[in-house]
Amino acid sequence: MRYAAALAVILAATPALGADKGAPATLTDIMAIKAASPARCYVETSVAGTFLRADRVANYGIGGGCDLTLANMVIGGGLRGDWKDGAGTSAGSIFAKLGISINNGAVVYGLAEWKVPEWKIKDAGQLGLGGGAELSLSIINPNLSVFGEGTFAASKFGLATKDDVNARVGLRYKF
Repeated sequence: MRYAAALAVILAATPALGADKGAPATLTDIMAIKAASPARCYVETSVAGTFLRADRVANYGIGGGCDLTLANMVIGGGLRGDWKDGAGTSAGSIFAKLGISINNGAVVYGLAEWKVPEWKIKDAGQLGLGGGAELSLSIINPNLSVFGEGTFAASKFGLATKDDVNARVGLRYKF
């Protein structure tokens, strides 16, 4: 969570260019209320890691979701699947996020994620709370963005292990 907060501070401190001015945007430009936009859905690929435990692990994953932007507020959610190794050890998760869109290219958000080890919903689960940031890569492709997230295990149910800190970085393609 500490890393997600640091990332949010860095993104907020980075000067943004005003689209019509070619100069650094002012706080008024960044926080200007935008019109509501329709929901944009996306697919994502990511690498995630679990830290602060003896058995640190790295996972690769795929997922998808949708975001709705109302003025500058972003509401979204989706599903993910993560795999630890080629042997098929996997986990699924569902997530929800609530954030703010700044300067038409960056989003900072809070995150709640329910993880289910081995896809066994009736046996286990873990709630992770944290935050993240997403930055559009419009120079490369207007539909492509990079994101980073961090969660801290808030509670567990059943056979789930209580992972202390999880971090995830990845790419999203919006359509």
